Amino acid sequence: MVYCDGNSFSGNRDDPVEINGDKIYFRGRRVIDETLKALKDNFGLDKADTVLLTGCSAGGLATYLHTDYVHEQLKTFVVTALTTTHCLDKLVTFEIEMSPTCTNIDRERTHRRS
Repeated sequence: MVYCDGNSFSGNRDDPVEINGDKIYFRGRRVIDETLKALKDNFGLDKADTVLLTGCSAGGLATYLHTDYVHEQLKTFVVTALTTTHCLDKLVTFEIEMSPTCTNIDRERTHRRS
């Protein structure tokens, strides 16, 4: 899945966020859920014994943030490979602490890493 929602697939809001009069919907978690469902239903992802998640830059952040969630959904071993994440610490700080749309991130887990 290509990173496309501008918020690391971390939003799951029913109501939009209004920015400069524009309504913006952050529902990235729903994108993950529907993608996993389609991959299970159409390609047998639920039968995999190992799944590789990979991403770079902001997509790498999304991979990092959702590895545990994907593991919980698939009940399988999930390997995460991050590339070009030289700004990962700054991105995590922004996404987790500054973004009002991050309703599904394990904040405790993100602060334990070091």
